[in-house]
Amino acid sequence: MTAGHSRSFERIRPFRFALATALLATPSTARAGVPAFVDATVEVGLSGVHASGALYGPGVSVVDFDLDGDLDLFVCDDTDGNRLYRNEGGVLRDVAPELGLNWRPAEVTIPGHPNVADVSSMMPCFVDVDNDGDRDLFLTVWNLPCMFWRNDGAGGYTEEATAVGLDVVGPSATAAFGDYNRDGRLDVYVASWGELDNLFRNAGANGFRNVSDAAGLWEVPVATRPGWCAIWHYQDADLNPDLYVGNDFALPNFSYWNLGNGSFLENADQWFEPAHNLGASMGQCFGDFDHDGDDDLYVANAQNQVNDFYQRRPNRYVNLMLTGDPIARPLKDTMVGWFCGWLDVDNDGWLDLYLVNGYIPTCPKDIPEFPHRCPTPGIPIQRNRLWRNLGGSFEDVSANSGLDDPNYGRAAAVSDFDLDGDLDIFVTNNNGPYLYMRNESEGVGHWLTLRLRGTVSNTDAVGARVFATVGDYTHRRTHVATTGFLSQPSDEIYIGVGEATQIDELRVVWPQNGREEIFFDVPVDRRITLVEGVSETYDTLPEGPGLAATATASGVEISILIPADAGFSEYVVHRAERGLWSGVVHRGSVEASEFVWTDTGVEAGKSYDYHVMAVASDLEIGSAAATAEAVSDQPLLAPILQPSYPNPFNPQLTIPVVIPGRGPKQVDLGVYDVAGRRLRSLFTGVRSPGEWTPAPTFDGRDDDGNELPSGIYYLRLDVDGYDVLSRKVTLLR
Repeated sequence: MTAGHSRSFERIRPFRFALATALLATPSTARAGVPAFVDATVEVGLSGVHASGALYGPGVSVVDFDLDGDLDLFVCDDTDGNRLYRNEGGVLRDVAPELGLNWRPAEVTIPGHPNVADVSSMMPCFVDVDNDGDRDLFLTVWNLPCMFWRNDGAGGYTEEATAVGLDVVGPSATAAFGDYNRDGRLDVYVASWGELDNLFRNAGANGFRNVSDAAGLWEVPVATRPGWCAIWHYQDADLNPDLYVGNDFALPNFSYWNLGNGSFLENADQWFEPAHNLGASMGQCFGDFDHDGDDDLYVANAQNQVNDFYQRRPNRYVNLMLTGDPIARPLKDTMVGWFCGWLDVDNDGWLDLYLVNGYIPTCPKDIPEFPHRCPTPGIPIQRNRLWRNLGGSFEDVSANSGLDDPNYGRAAAVSDFDLDGDLDIFVTNNNGPYLYMRNESEGVGHWLTLRLRGTVSNTDAVGARVFATVGDYTHRRTHVATTGFLSQPSDEIYIGVGEATQIDELRVVWPQNGREEIFFDVPVDRRITLVEGVSETYDTLPEGPGLAATATASGVEISILIPADAGFSEYVVHRAERGLWSGVVHRGSVEASEFVWTDTGVEAGKSYDYHVMAVASDLEIGSAAATAEAVSDQPLLAPILQPSYPNPFNPQLTIPVVIPGRGPKQVDLGVYDVAGRRLRSLFTGVRSPGEWTPAPTFDGRDDDGNELPSGIYYLRLDVDGYDVLSRKVTLLR
């Protein structure tokens, strides 16, 4: 580790020749081809269909809920219960039933019978409300009390909405989490259609307190408040997050200015011009499309209401849709808009705009079909849209990109699902199939993916702002927990930088106290996790790990080089197969600078991408990707019982094991003393071939739970049909 200095006023930006700056003067000097997405829904095993009959959902969340380094997916479903797809080394498995998160209303809308009560799950949101290092789940519910499951840190969840004061009842839609009073805890604003919205202050151990009235949110003289969406953002230059709320039924949207004293002032008329939104707003998204250092706003409205596009200018937002500005002309859309999102689909450094559309027909009572499968004569197809940012102007590339899906779209999750550096899109359709669109655009630019973890700020770092300077351009990103419609965005921050091979300056502004941390000459095409306060340890970010992948007869051999003296304690290997989700496939402790590990879980003829994360207590930094094509499908000739670590050990030993062959094997793993007596049975049963993940462990106790004394013991691995393997280990008390 290198000694850190105090904050940014002591840092001097390195001198660069004018020529180098000129070469990086624009985010991209050579634009990629038209963005191209392919439907890979079936390939990744997401063949689910939303079929509850409810009209407005389902919502979606794409975050690393179990904090194992890869992205998971939660989708609302009222027919079979909500689904949580855990990413397990490239396999998506619905773990909602075993975690008790597959809740569904006892009484739901029956397809084809709209006279039955309209009840449905709406929006899921995984956030760490108690700052204990794991993520809890809040779920808005239409016409029933909202739900809150607390994570106990050991993989279990307990429903505590009433106990913590979050059992708000009504047609709840969006939950917008943010730290409005900057006390380091996440508060939540719940937008409810047709009733008063609610702001809940997080009081820590005392649960949540409804402060809507005291904060001045109920002073707006409007009897009916059909709120659909709410997003925390930074309207002005202070550190206090402000709130924008989208309303239905031609009611003006609300812009709540955070006064910094626990109260808000609704001042949309002062900030938004020349005529504030009077459409039926469903979703909205903030993003700096023009690289001027502040976030602009796009609002998706219902049919026959032109969507709104507000450009942030000094002390106001100007609706370009109503000014005749040619920038906005391609973005006019009069469909029923729901989700919208700013994303750089080609990593050229300019934020593009994606819009999800979907009609809301109503079935006659005598038509026994899904509400959205009813005859809709004269209603145009509501296709989704993608507008490409050409450097401050836009072109419609919806049809050529493959993103013009005609289903009844609602929510969307934008993320680098397959870890290849470009952004993919998952869409939920109302009473229709899931849709996973994989990005296969050619010639995309370089990129950086960031994860942030707060220590003084909330642990999820919601509200943090990131500024990445490349030449004359600065890319701004604001980390939010809500965007679009019923959608929780990824907990990763994505920055495309075109042809630039490094980021000149990376500046993070943490939300609790505005502390800034600045790093120079940050390498691209990798993933980095920064913990608040990291600059106190690192003067500059250390080099990322090196990685090479080589096909062998036993699998793909991964060679890893970890920078010495950088404080890394663990490395994590991710694998991505084209068309499949990627995930953690191997973990190891850093006991040297060079490591070799063989991935035996590959198939001949298939191409795999790999990257490795080097992990320290306050920093994770990834390698560039390496690719290899498996050349042999021959099974391993014998099981592998690799050296266990640490050895000697106390209190726990990790035991790396690889099971051979192509089919399941009967396996026995035990611990023996020097006299050959079996003291502990670690596993007896059937295991699939490949690396045993997570690796089995031994806690130094016998089968009765008694602590074994210090001494030498033996691990014994017996795989049916193979010679028995053993390893000597030492326990020190």
